[in-house]
Amino acid sequence: MRFSGGTPAGAGDASRVPERRALRPGRGGQPRPLHESLSGILESLGLAPGLEDARLFEDWEALVGPEIARVARPHRLDGSVLVVHVRSSAWMTELSMRRNDILVRVNGPRKCRKVTQLVLRVGSDERE
Repeated sequence: MRFSGGTPAGAGDASRVPERRALRPGRGGQPRPLHESLSGILESLGLAPGLEDARLFEDWEALVGPEIARVARPHRLDGSVLVVHVRSSAWMTELSMRRNDILVRVNGPRKCRKVTQLVLRVGSDERE
């Protein structure tokens, strides 16, 4: 079958062109990075605090630096209280003096729940 000039049936008929859906208010029509969308979804589902808590354990070395990470590991997070196991009493004394700096570093990327108290214990990283 050959096309012989003119307009194909329905091609010039504006009533047959599907309408574009209106953009939702507040979106601006611009694409967003996937991590921004996921953050919003996690927040709306109430999962953002749990994800932040998991990241604290996962990103410990990046948060506190390799020197501290070699001698101290996060053990448990109870609400806003972070329990950290430290290799020795000497390091526990050292980290006690750095407590405020550690809290600032740990809370830097957190948006949901801030860590307000740091409990240091001499012991291994094994779960109780």
